[in-house]
Amino acid sequence: MRKAIVSSIIAIVLGYLGSAFGYEIMNWPQLGPIVAIVVMGSAILTSLEKDK
Repeated sequence: MRKAIVSSIIAIVLGYLGSAFGYEIMNWPQLGPIVAIVVMGSAILTSLEKDK
């Protein structure tokens, strides 16, 4: 449960930063949701691999 909370907080923070920097630097405002999805996907995959 603790790992899920930490992963969610990290995804929210990186999603926000991705939106802010993606819009300002790269003119790519959709970068935030993409980064958040990648972070949560990697957290899910690592937790599935550890269970095996």
